[in-house]
Amino acid sequence: MNYVKAKGFNLAALAIITIDNPMVAATGHRICNDCANACIYQKQEPVDIPLIESNILQEILLLPYGVEIYLLLTNWNPLNIFAPLPKPSTNYKILVAGIGPAGFSLCYYLLREGHIVVAIDGLKINPLLFDSDKPIKYWSEYQKNLSEKLPSGFGGVMEYGITPRWNKNNLVIIHLLLQRQSNFRLFGGVSLGNNIMIHQVISSNKWHSGQVKQKVKQEDIPSVLRFSKANFSKDKSINLGFDHLAICIGADTPKLITMKNFLAKGVRTASDILMTIQSGGAFLKESMTNLLIRMPIVIIGGGLTSIDVAVETLIYYKLQVEKFYKKYQTLVSKHGLDHTQENWTKEEQLIAEEFIAHAKLFAKASDKATTLNILKELGGATIFYKGKIKDSPAYRLNPDEMAYAMAMNIEFMEDMAPVGINVDQYEYAESIEFNNVKFNNLGIREKFRARTVIIAIGTENHHNFLKNIYGKLGLDGASLEEKITYFGDCNPLFAGSVVKAIASSKEGYKFIGAKLAKNEPVCDINPTNFFSKLKYLLTSSIKEVNIFKSVNFCKTDKHDAFKLAYHGDKMQLTANYLYQQESETLKRYQQRREDLVLMLGNKKKRLHHSIEGIDKKSIDDHIEFLQKEITEIDKMLNEIVDGSKELKEKTKILESIPGIGKCLASKLISFLPELGNKEYSSNELAAIVGIAPYARDSGNKKGR
Repeated sequence: MNYVKAKGFNLAALAIITIDNPMVAATGHRICNDCANACIYQKQEPVDIPLIESNILQEILLLPYGVEIYLLLTNWNPLNIFAPLPKPSTNYKILVAGIGPAGFSLCYYLLREGHIVVAIDGLKINPLLFDSDKPIKYWSEYQKNLSEKLPSGFGGVMEYGITPRWNKNNLVIIHLLLQRQSNFRLFGGVSLGNNIMIHQVISSNKWHSGQVKQKVKQEDIPSVLRFSKANFSKDKSINLGFDHLAICIGADTPKLITMKNFLAKGVRTASDILMTIQSGGAFLKESMTNLLIRMPIVIIGGGLTSIDVAVETLIYYKLQVEKFYKKYQTLVSKHGLDHTQENWTKEEQLIAEEFIAHAKLFAKASDKATTLNILKELGGATIFYKGKIKDSPAYRLNPDEMAYAMAMNIEFMEDMAPVGINVDQYEYAESIEFNNVKFNNLGIREKFRARTVIIAIGTENHHNFLKNIYGKLGLDGASLEEKITYFGDCNPLFAGSVVKAIASSKEGYKFIGAKLAKNEPVCDINPTNFFSKLKYLLTSSIKEVNIFKSVNFCKTDKHDAFKLAYHGDKMQLTANYLYQQESETLKRYQQRREDLVLMLGNKKKRLHHSIEGIDKKSIDDHIEFLQKEITEIDKMLNEIVDGSKELKEKTKILESIPGIGKCLASKLISFLPELGNKEYSSNELAAIVGIAPYARDSGNKKGR
C-alpha cells in the first residue's frame, strides 16, 4: 500500500486497503491506533498506517464518483484473488442485533458470503436523505458540517460515543453500502428481547416448508409465521425463520460508584451525556434537548470515554449558555422581565444568572484560544484517575487524544479515589472529595469544586448474559453455541474499542458460516416474501388520518377535557369504580367534612369581630350546628372503616406511623386508595399524590 501510494497510484492503494480492511470508511486516523502502537520503529516516530489509509480514502472521495469507486471495490475487487466477488445466495437467514461497528461490519461480511441478513437496533434509524439507487457524483454535496448534521441512529457508539475527531459523514457511506444490498434489511426501533424475543429467533420448532407465491397473502405464509401483529412477540411457539442470531448490542450498563450523594443533581454517567449530546441532538443550535451542564466539570475515570466526554461537555457548555441567553433575551423583549421570571424558583434564578453572566463572557471572546481560557477560568474540566496517568487506558491506547485534550486546557489529576459529593441547599452537586492514594495511610482528603460530576469508569461485563439466556430458554451451552454468536463488547476478547469490534466481525463471520453448513436452511421462503412479512411485523404504519380531529386534538387542558366529555357522552359510559365502593363513599364523606371544617373556621374568625347582641348569637348557633354535623360525619366514617376488613387493616397500619391519627388515616385511605395495594417507590408515591414534576407536560400551567 505505502509503495503504490508513494508512486501516486491512489486507486491501487485503496484496492489493496479494501482487501484487508473493507470498512476503511469506519476506521482510520484517530480511531485505529493499535497498528501505529505496534509499529516496529518505536525508537523513532511510528508509521501512522491509519492516517495514511484515511488520506488515501479521502483523496478518492474527492474525485467525481469517488464514493461509487469505493463502494465498487467493497463488492468487486480484482486484487482480492481469494474473493473478488460476493458468493452466490445460500438462503441462510441471519438476524444481527445491533448496528454499531460490530453489527454493520458483520452484516457486510455475511452478505459477501451470500447470506440473507436482517439487522435490528433499539434506536430509531433515520433513512438516508437521498435516493440510494442513484449514483453519487460529488460526495461534497452530500456531506454535512458536523455541527449541523442531524443524528441518524446508524452506527451505534460511532454515532454518539466519539467526538468530532472523526468524520461521522462516513457513516452515511457505510449505511449506503448496506442499503444497496438486495439481501439486506434494517429495522430501527426494534429491540431484541422486547419486540423480538430470542426464542423466536433460535426456536427449535419446525418451519413448514412449501412453495410460497410471489405476492404475500395470509394463507400463503407457512403456519409458523401465521400470527397476528399485535401479539407475535408474546407467542413462544413462533419461529421467525432465522438460522442464526448474532448479538452485537455493545457494552453493558455503565458502572457506578457507591459514595455519598452519588445520585445528587448534577451527577451523571458519561454514556448518558454523550448519547444526549450526540444522539439526542443537544449539540444543534436550535435543539430543545434537555441537558444541563454547570461549571466546573469533574470527570472520574481514565479511559478514552472520559476524554471524549470532557471535550464534548466543554464544547456543549458554551453552546448551552449562548442558546439560553438568546432565548432569554427574546422572551424578555416580547413579554417583559417580570413575566419571563415570574415562575422561576430560586434555584432556577441562580442558574439563569450564572448562564447569563457566562454567555456575556463568551460574547467577548474573539478567537478559540480566548474561549478556552474563559472555560478554564470558569473551572474547566478535570479528569481524576485512581492511579498514575501513564498507566491509564487512555494513555496506553491513545496518547494522542490526551495531547489534544490538554490543548483544550483539560487537566488531569492522578492517584485520586473519590469519597463523596457535597451538595448545596438545592441538593445540587457543589464539590467532591477525594482520597489521595499516595498518602492513603495518612487519610489525606482533598476537596474540589464541582457543579457537574461525570462518572466514566467503564461498563459492566456481559458475563451474566449467557447465563440468563440458558436459564430462560432451557438450552445447554452446546445448543446455544450453534445458534448464537457474540461480537464486539459482547465478546470479552474484543471488548473495549471500535477497532476491536470491527475486528471481531472480521474474525467471527467465518465461524457462523461453518455452523450454518451443518444444517439446511430453516426457512425456504424467498427473500422478498421474508422481508415483506418482517416489515409488516416490525414497522408501524398510519392507517387513517381524520383532519378535523387532528387539528382540534391539541395538548391543552381545555381540548383534552372537551374531547373526553364529548366521547364519554356519545358512548354513554357507565361509572366503573377502580376501587371498592366503600373507598368511594369514604371519599365523599371526607370531602363533605373538609367543607364543613372550612366553614367552621371561617365562622370562628368572624365571631371575633362580631358585635355583642347583633350577630353573635346567630354565629354561635351556626358554629354549634357545624360541630354537630362534623361529629355526625366522623361517626359515619368510623362505621364505614369498621365495617370493611380491608379498610380497617389499612387504617391500623397507617395509625402505627407517628403523627397519623384516625382522622388523617381515614383521609389518606379515601383520597389515596392505592396505598396498601403494593409497595411504591418514592417517585411513584409522588406521582400518585400529585407532587411529581409533571406540571409542564400537558395543558396550561396555571388556571384562569
